[in-house]
Amino acid sequence: FWLKRVSITALRSTEAISNTPCTHPSPPRRFTLEFATMAVAPADKRKIVKKRMTKFSRFQADRFKRMNPAWRKPRGIDCRVRRRFKGVTLMPNIGYG
Repeated sequence: FWLKRVSITALRSTEAISNTPCTHPSPPRRFTLEFATMAVAPADKRKIVKKRMTKFSRFQADRFKRMNPAWRKPRGIDCRVRRRFKGVTLMPNIGYG
């Protein structure tokens, strides 16, 4: 109880010095270390190696001139690409980042 009374009186004395009205006692200020705003950089920045460099082209777009080569998900019931058979066009998914 006595320590609380001392800290409150110390706070009141600091409020009197700052000449700002305060409705409630604030906790005592402690010393804090402020760090520089520059971030730490690694000594050697390594290049990110991507898993796949070529674009995903649409399945069978090379067989038909009227077909746009931009990727579209195959939705056929018998499509080998949709069923992910070995040796066929790969479908994009999370992980190729």
